[in-house]
Amino acid sequence: MRRLVQIRQIGIAWIGFPGAHHTVLEHVLGTYYLSKKIVQYIGKNAQNTPIPSEDQQLLGVAILLSRIHVEPLRHVFWDIADRREDKSSDLPVTAKNLINNEGIESEVHKCLKKYWKSDTNTKIESIVNINWRKEGNNTSSSDFDYLKPLIRGSPITLNWLDNVPRDAYYSGIGSSSISSDSINIFQNSYIANDGIVLSDNAIIPVETLLISRIHQYSQLYSNEDVIVPQKMLIKAIVRYCTRANVGLSEFRNKIIRDCYSDEELILYLGNQFKMANDNVGKRIIDSIFAGQLYNPVFPVRSWLELTSAEKDQIVKLFGKKKEIIKYESQVADKLGIENSRIIIDFDRPQGEPRNTKNVFVSKNSQKINIFEMLSIFDDTTADPFDSNRKILNKIIFRNWFFGVYLDPTLKIPPNKINKVVTDILGIAIQKGETK
Repeated sequence: MRRLVQIRQIGIAWIGFPGAHHTVLEHVLGTYYLSKKIVQYIGKNAQNTPIPSEDQQLLGVAILLSRIHVEPLRHVFWDIADRREDKSSDLPVTAKNLINNEGIESEVHKCLKKYWKSDTNTKIESIVNINWRKEGNNTSSSDFDYLKPLIRGSPITLNWLDNVPRDAYYSGIGSSSISSDSINIFQNSYIANDGIVLSDNAIIPVETLLISRIHQYSQLYSNEDVIVPQKMLIKAIVRYCTRANVGLSEFRNKIIRDCYSDEELILYLGNQFKMANDNVGKRIIDSIFAGQLYNPVFPVRSWLELTSAEKDQIVKLFGKKKEIIKYESQVADKLGIENSRIIIDFDRPQGEPRNTKNVFVSKNSQKINIFEMLSIFDDTTADPFDSNRKILNKIIFRNWFFGVYLDPTLKIPPNKINKVVTDILGIAIQKGETK
């Protein structure tokens, strides 16, 4: 747990938001505090039977261990894995190994055995299932699975109820008062076989949470001052792994074992580039520390500024994210520069921000999926280009973008870059330039 005190909750965002130095440990402890605060309002069933104290303990331990596996700057690794073939699929194993270390008793396991006295291995397996195991992985169910909607897979997890206001507070954007609505969300709620059932009084605070989360993506997580250094660091990591012939999963697990802070990871890469006399890699690292970021070739274009043909092209590219690496390489080759010195970044609007299938509202003695009760949602089958879509989807559309960023030491005419990108990707960097 002590390693989490030096890993920032929102990674490299501190470059654009100097106040955002809060850590993963702070977030975990905040989530744990919320669980202790609101669990008294949640019934184990429709008869509002209190959640047994043993289950409350397991929920608390599951939350405390939920981030034990995280690596420094984990958002960077998520982004890399999302666009590469060698995705790291062994995260649950990594997390479990840190708890039990494949038969070699870890310090965490010793503490849990002392705490629980009996059934330690069974409860550890339950924690792994609740926190990390994906559905359909032939995972055996346990008596504690009903707690899962509180931890992951729904729009009202305790994790969200802590990190949305916490990230807003430390970065100085949005609302930091959402956590005060947590009691209103869970008041008179209970856990059913297929999810959590809320009272109809929860609708407004849930809507507030979801809208705030979407705004937070555009203002913070997708802010240019956050995206650019993150993409630069991706270039550095991919460059290192390629040159060292190391797979992403192997490198990621090494970082989990050996690096205890965000700065330690960045310094490690810088030292590796220095020893290899890799001036391009070293310059990327030095630029990140100095805040000398890659510059947009033209102002970043929002989704609403794209033509219908460009939107169609982004939809196609989004379905094959790994191909963006190929297109970046083609653009770099055409411009006569190294791939590490240019960033092509895009995304397209998503539907609802988190699965709502296991969240319900009790209305007139009926259990109704919350999706049907929220006026901010569209039907998931709605045409994504329909201008009449509801508020949340319009906000999501407004937030996405397409941009190209270049190493500022390169002196390439922007119009030349625009033509190359347009010819290869079919999307213009400059508004109104698509042929």
